[in-house]
Amino acid sequence: MAKSLKKIEALKLRQSGMSIKEIAVLLDVSRSTSSVWCRDILLSEKQKEKLYKKMVTAGHKGRMIGAAVNKQKKIDILDHAKELATKEIGRLSKRDILMLSLGLYWGEGSKDSQGRFVFVNSDPVAILTIIYFLKIVFGIGKNQLCPQLYINDQHKKRENVVINFWSKKLKIPKNQFGKTIFITVPHKKVYANFETYMGVLHLTVSKGSVIKYKTMAFLNLIQKNVQKF
Repeated sequence: MAKSLKKIEALKLRQSGMSIKEIAVLLDVSRSTSSVWCRDILLSEKQKEKLYKKMVTAGHKGRMIGAAVNKQKKIDILDHAKELATKEIGRLSKRDILMLSLGLYWGEGSKDSQGRFVFVNSDPVAILTIIYFLKIVFGIGKNQLCPQLYINDQHKKRENVVINFWSKKLKIPKNQFGKTIFITVPHKKVYANFETYMGVLHLTVSKGSVIKYKTMAFLNLIQKNVQKF
């Protein structure tokens, strides 16, 4: 189509209420050319309102598409990370469990001079990891474990719920739990759901002084090696 004919067609399209951008795309011309051709065309208020609504709708659609694209990117990244983790880690060996558990104990275990093996955490998986470590490294059975719960005083009425939760997670009888300790200080962590709070579990080993000393010997050796880096 000749340029002069495109201009005439552009004027007709603009008069019908079409946007500058739409005209440019339809006639295969630049947006600036479309704008120059149609600059003298005055749109009615109804046409302006229609174009505005179309622009808002297009913007919303664009944002939705952008959000969907970003969501898919995140999913792809997470899938790749999972594949990489599976490839790099594979099945954990006894040494892997040993090193992982020592790292956990280094951060959350009792390291004082008293002969008590004590591990403290609010994450059931971390507690289960330590229990597995005690089993495969030291041969400690669950009947030798002494779990005790520390619960904020605001959740006193939920004591049985919390004990049941931990008993099922750890597969340790409720009668094996020590007396619950209630804490009166305010929560440092804000829970969106009051019912998700399950306190903090202190895990000790009955007559576990030897286990404590061996664990600390492992940690001391690791610390000496780390200081050489």
